[in-house]
Amino acid sequence: GVAWPLRLDLPEGPSGRCLVADFGRTVSGYVILTISACEAGQRIELSYDDLTRPDGTINPARSYANMTDRFTLPGGRVVIQTTHPRGFRYLMLDLGSAGTLSLDRAVAMEETYPFELQPAFESPDPALGRFYRKAAETVHICTTDSFTDCATRERVQWMEDLYMHSHVAAYAFGDTLLLRRALFQGAQNALPDGRINGFFPSERTNCSFAGSSICWLLLLVDYWLFSGDEEIRRLLPTARRALDLFDSLRDADGLVASWPAGQFWDWAPIEGEGCLLLTNAAFAWALDRLSGHSLFRDALGSNLAARADAIRRAAHARFW
Repeated sequence: GVAWPLRLDLPEGPSGRCLVADFGRTVSGYVILTISACEAGQRIELSYDDLTRPDGTINPARSYANMTDRFTLPGGRVVIQTTHPRGFRYLMLDLGSAGTLSLDRAVAMEETYPFELQPAFESPDPALGRFYRKAAETVHICTTDSFTDCATRERVQWMEDLYMHSHVAAYAFGDTLLLRRALFQGAQNALPDGRINGFFPSERTNCSFAGSSICWLLLLVDYWLFSGDEEIRRLLPTARRALDLFDSLRDADGLVASWPAGQFWDWAPIEGEGCLLLTNAAFAWALDRLSGHSLFRDALGSNLAARADAIRRAAHARFW
């Protein structure tokens, strides 16, 4: 990891003291505090966020995850390290109302995947170059041993986030190994009926969305194009089960009209059920992309393109 040292002198003062440190950018990893003097039994709380409130403090319960670690100190000199990685820009140290404490140093030891930015993009527009680097850094911060949805709250390998992050990893960092691992994990966690879980590893069944299943199929094609890895053939039975499930859920017009656990392209309440244009459009797109390669046509059927075209015609008739 990379250490970002900040020397913080915490003087005595009124009760309810806290100190907020700005690390300059969002980091993902472990906080290490070097305390030269503290009282036995004293408690301190470390809270994390990437935003501050108007008064300069942070709200560790801003989302439904409570981003606070509490430590009971042994007294004297001590070095403490958080046991769970956190994502944050701002670190708030809260002393509460009891005791005094001398803090020598606070650092963040980052834990991220060892990506290296490739010279893959140039633009005469300096702003576009900055956006490119910022996007790449965001994905870097959100990647440990897997792609995660964010560095701060859940830190979970969600399929919809994985779809975006894996493309950045391939184009900006030249890395496809994490995508390969995710595809195989997704197959290992697939439900018996063919659904791909929205996040994984997981034993839950209520997050196996239509969106996550379609994204997995699209990433299967992307990984083949990025890598040409023949081992992808081991995933084709999973792809066939997913396609069979989609076919079983089509209505009399040939459109996907239901899904066992929600479709989840957005947070709108309508996303839970019914015949959605977006689900059918994305499924037709996946069929089209699979149809473009003999590897998938041979294993999944030569009529993939015809199936996609039939869905498009039915969707135009239904939704226009």
